[in-house]
Amino acid sequence: MSEIYKLLDEQDKKNIYQYWKLAIPSVKNQEYANFFFTEVDKYCQSFLTPAILKLQRDEINQSLYYAANLIDEQDIVVINEVSYDDECAESPQATIEQLIEVSGRDNVKEI
Repeated sequence: MSEIYKLLDEQDKKNIYQYWKLAIPSVKNQEYANFFFTEVDKYCQSFLTPAILKLQRDEINQSLYYAANLIDEQDIVVINEVSYDDECAESPQATIEQLIEVSGRDNVKEI
């Protein structure tokens, strides 16, 4: 019975996400990523397959901003040791350490 509630809750969350995603203004030309995130797109092109790159660009084009928190380098090691088995492939994940490695520490700024 709890599995049914879990599935219904997940479906409700997806529906709410889709509703708000459609409410946000987006870039109409899905060929190129949102001009706000050209650096992110450049790094994605280096590492992602074309199909996954298109999915990521679709997400970028729906975004108005990215939120990030500044953390200590010690915490990065802890993040890598955490298992993400429960998360699905529909929500791509990257660790902070991977993002810093790709973009460089000089590009990390506290907002």
